Amino acid sequence: MALMLDTSVIADIERNKRATLLQLEALSFAYPAKAHISFITYFEMLLGYKNKKPNYIDFHISRLQSFNCLAATQRTAEILASLRQEYDAKGEVFSLSDLIIAAQAIEHAHVLLTKDKQFGRIRELRCKVMEHA
Repeated sequence: MALMLDTSVIADIERNKRATLLQLEALSFAYPAKAHISFITYFEMLLGYKNKKPNYIDFHISRLQSFNCLAATQRTAEILASLRQEYDAKGEVFSLSDLIIAAQAIEHAHVLLTKDKQFGRIRELRCKVMEHA
């Protein structure tokens, strides 16, 4: 079982947030495998680089590419459809991006590491919500 890092965690890594980096270091003993990210996280981070200087973009894309980026599959779509139907029926609102990230974590049996407490409401998902610092 490996960690899958949510966009909120990747953003903290890029900002060199000490508290997040320390929590990641502590978790690395329990989850020694290389961390994964969703293609949605990759996409969201690329959007954040828009209008930045080329050196900034090159550095951060290189850093982002150090994670295993998970591609969407037919299974991702099946899990996503199931999650959307289940939580819409309950009146619980999740963004499509968050549900895609959750679907990929479920599909690959990864533990999602996030700072977004909303992910904790998805019962099918194994996740760890990091403390804000």
